[in-house]
Amino acid sequence: RAVVAENTGFSEAGFKRMRDEALRLGATTIFDPSQVAAGMAEISRAGFGEADTLQMIVPALELAAIEHLNLADTTKFVTATLNQFNMPASQAGYITDLLAKGSAISATSVKGLGVALSYVGTMSNLFNVSAQETIALLAGLAKGGIDASRAGTGLRAAYQGLVALSAKGKGVLAGFGISPAEVDPRKMGGMIPVLELMAAKGIDVGAAMKMMRIQGATAVMTMTQNLPHISAYGTALEGAFGTR
Repeated sequence: RAVVAENTGFSEAGFKRMRDEALRLGATTIFDPSQVAAGMAEISRAGFGEADTLQMIVPALELAAIEHLNLADTTKFVTATLNQFNMPASQAGYITDLLAKGSAISATSVKGLGVALSYVGTMSNLFNVSAQETIALLAGLAKGGIDASRAGTGLRAAYQGLVALSAKGKGVLAGFGISPAEVDPRKMGGMIPVLELMAAKGIDVGAAMKMMRIQGATAVMTMTQNLPHISAYGTALEGAFGTR
């Protein structure tokens, strides 16, 4: 027990509380105590303390059960997303509900969203794009046949392409009457307003390819073509809390 307590960073008393909770959850859910303990260990390794671990394990467990996922993998998705968006442990239930709802309303899955977020979550946060909006964007990419890692790297490339425009790219935008600031998610209150403007101004794939590299251009065009779906996903995700 001392070894486990040391590995998780818990005191002996804390480890006992973890053990008791793992036994309780193991007796009342589809997961056995060892699986619950493994999930708790993953939460701890992500930098969360004892109280946070006890708070986060239940929503992670519920998501894993509903989606038929490995509990340890599910806790990784949840903790990583919280850390990427600088959210506290108290928001674990909100994140699991977003993932569940995002999977339910789109062509992707919780696993697909978790993988995609591992590539773009931190970048989304830096660009003032919320977890909710990011999941709507990823769902839109999945609608266009771009899922999981390709969706995450594609959205990341789109961010990078829009804020690191070359002189040529700025010239392309100027031709459509758009300033560089108007395609910067940080200045426009998110990515969706940028996509709406680009679609309204008629930016097509040829223009996008002149503005940025092919991966980012492909993601931008896929998202603009699926804007009605992305908007619908965003609206649906506003009511995500409590959908597990």
